[in-house]
Formats: sequence, C-alpha cells, structure tokens
Amino acid sequence: MSYNFKAQLKSGNRDEDEIIKQFEHDWVITKADRQSQRQGIDFFFANKHSDIKYSIELKSDRTASRTGNAFVETYSVFPNKMGWVYTCQADYLFYYLPLDRLIYVLQ
Repeated sequence: MSYNFKAQLKSGNRDEDEIIKQFEHDWVITKADRQSQRQGIDFFFANKHSDIKYSIELKSDRTASRTGNAFVETYSVFPNKMGWVYTCQADYLFYYLPLDRLIYVLQ
C-alpha cells in the first residue's frame, strides 16, 4: 500500500482528538505553535490542579498493532535532516496504537 499524505494527516488528526479526550479532564491542552512544532512538540499539557506543564510529541501508529513493531524515524524524508527520534525536544512522547487503544508514554 502506498503512502497517502492527506489520508495519513486526517487519520492522525482523528487520533489526536482521541488522545485529547482521554486527558482533558485533568489537563488544559494547547496545540503547539509552529516554532515548537519544529522542535518536535505537538502539544502542551498544563495540569488543572497544579503548576505542572509538559510538552508532548504524539505519534500514532496503526501498523504496530498488526505487526508488533514500532516505527522510529531515524532519518527524515527531508534532505539532510535527522528523524524525530534525534530531534524531538518534547518532555514526553505519547506513542498511540489506536487499534489497540493503547498509549505508551515515554520520557
């Protein structure tokens, strides 16, 4: 199956909405600005009950549910750019398997 950017983007946005619903009870969630996104940050989670705030990178992987293998980008499709595993500056990575409804949280 070939990669379709528009379809993947739509699927990823839907997955982001599911994640936000799981956390919005206790967290104020804001989408990162463009500068933060360049640093591998998708969202900021601020706890409603304390001063705790975290930056989050969210990866969604439907194939991992079927194969048991996680995708880790070590080299980007953009010329001369390392993959997100090396460039992400977020406090936490949320690795979401929507078909299993699992979220792996990695610091």
